[in-house]
Amino acid sequence: MHQRHLRPIKPFVIASFTNYLMQFLADPEVELLSKQACDDAVSNIGTPPDKTTNIFDAKFMKLFKGPVPGQLFVDWGDKVRIAFAMHVDFFNSNTGTYLPSWCYPRTKECDLEQINHFIRPIMDQLEIGWKHGFHILCTADSPERGKDVEVAVALSINDLPAARKVSGTAGHGANFYCTVCDGYKCCNIDAMEAETSKPQTPAFHYP
Repeated sequence: MHQRHLRPIKPFVIASFTNYLMQFLADPEVELLSKQACDDAVSNIGTPPDKTTNIFDAKFMKLFKGPVPGQLFVDWGDKVRIAFAMHVDFFNSNTGTYLPSWCYPRTKECDLEQINHFIRPIMDQLEIGWKHGFHILCTADSPERGKDVEVAVALSINDLPAARKVSGTAGHGANFYCTVCDGYKCCNIDAMEAETSKPQTPAFHYP
């Protein structure tokens, strides 16, 4: 609070996501690859690949529903659809937190209650790209008319400490070492059997 006005404790700069998309789609190969990935996924929806080489080979991505009701994300129509992965890593080569390329690295690890403040500006922009899309005035493939671009966050790729903070689950040193099953205490991890483990439910946490 400063002179009765709220002020951030420590501001930080984040680049415009639309500017990032403009630079991204200025490369003619990017739009071509995005369309090809979607087309390949649509043509092979009922045929599982012998080997998964990219995310669009995966079943969940082929059946992932897009922002238009009743339409798959890979059914791009006359738009450009791009699936992004969000990456948070507390042990990168810069010894800081690495967020997507339109954000900046921190000099130290975020606390649990801090990380949302860094992720939120990114997700706010991506939410606009999901709900409404962006119109990019000029792309390599359409320099005069531009393109409508819709985006999605399809993956969250993190190291273990970051994954727990991003998802809001207990840290990797907690007694409940698994975020899915009822595994309890790290000393019992070698005795855990996938066949006998039970999935966590609300009743599991709040009996």
